[in-house]
Amino acid sequence: MRAVRFSISLLFILTSGLVSGAPNTARIDAGTVYLNVPEPDGFLESSDIDMVNSFANSLIIPGNVLLGIYIEEEDVAKIIGFQEPKLDRYMLLQSDRRIKQDRLSKQYFREMADSFKKYHGKLFSNIKDDVNKHINSVTEDLGGKYNVPFEMALGKTVSLGTSYNKEEAIGVTTLTRYETNIGGHIETFVMVGGVNIIYLKGKILYAYVYSTFNSRKDIEWNRAISKYWVDAILSANRF
Repeated sequence: MRAVRFSISLLFILTSGLVSGAPNTARIDAGTVYLNVPEPDGFLESSDIDMVNSFANSLIIPGNVLLGIYIEEEDVAKIIGFQEPKLDRYMLLQSDRRIKQDRLSKQYFREMADSFKKYHGKLFSNIKDDVNKHINSVTEDLGGKYNVPFEMALGKTVSLGTSYNKEEAIGVTTLTRYETNIGGHIETFVMVGGVNIIYLKGKILYAYVYSTFNSRKDIEWNRAISKYWVDAILSANRF
């Protein structure tokens, strides 16, 4: 199985552009501070690929802003070589649109994390309709832009519980069913989602890790890389 499936992979091939060399660590302007975000091992920041950027924007939580898109090095090479990428695994970095204005206390984050740990299952259910409305709007624009009818819907989400909970970060793992329809080609697949909330210098980042579900190993990989990336981000900002 593939994360965005064959039909979407074709869109990436047909609309890919050149990828400029990205630094190993991005420096994000968060208003009064800068945040350092290292690339996950084996992944490249790829927001300068037009189709990657357009599709990633369909997955943004309403009210958030996209800060980074990370896909596997092998997939970047295939996209720029006009070959079919696997797109089994990718990551998105987001924040609230008010990140430059907000200055939040660690106590606020801890209260937020405790609430998220307790109620995240209900939260995912409550925002499902809003997320699907956002997806419908973006995919309609995307299909029009590339003259290919494109629909995507988010189905049931099941929480697999908290994967870690530390002073400055919390992570939850989920399973979510998706359905895509591109030009009448319908496919259904299940994604493992790592939802990671990080507190940095008074700011909050959301690091989402996605991997296609084929077996238990995909859940284990998602949890491991989520922890690794979060720890790398925290370490890069300890000064």
